[in-house]
Amino acid sequence: MNVALELLDENGEQKVSFRLIAQRLGVTAMAVAHHVGSRSSMFKQLASEIFADMGEPPAGETPGERLHFLLGRYCDVVLAHPNLVRYIFSDPTLFPEQLAKLTELIRSNIAALTVNEQPDMLLNIIVDYTHGFALSVTAGEYDAESQRCSYRQGLDWIIRRIPAPQD
Repeated sequence: MNVALELLDENGEQKVSFRLIAQRLGVTAMAVAHHVGSRSSMFKQLASEIFADMGEPPAGETPGERLHFLLGRYCDVVLAHPNLVRYIFSDPTLFPEQLAKLTELIRSNIAALTVNEQPDMLLNIIVDYTHGFALSVTAGEYDAESQRCSYRQGLDWIIRRIPAPQD
């Protein structure tokens, strides 16, 4: 699976084949197919693997701090593997369970921040901001590390403007 992910990161989804994976491993394409199943199942496994460590945010933090943690980790994965993320978006059958859980964690932390706004609308805004940032950085000649500071500032700006619950 590591070789498949390397090929995907280097060349995009269209250039990932059992033949190329086999060449890099020094085995036959049939051996690769036997090990990973179909091409679709291979991409589904890759998606599950790269999002496996999303995890729970540290306990005791505020909902805003948890959002920073969750979205920061997600953004790191998108920056590291943008071709896989783009492919997941193009084929909903590849959407891993871990991303559904992450989405619910983000939604619940947004809901904990406010009762005055619609959590789903805020979820869409924050997730779209994160995707827009990460995918634009990976599409250009930007230094991702220096751009992360800008992303965190923008995310913080959005979170601070979410109206707090009225007492």
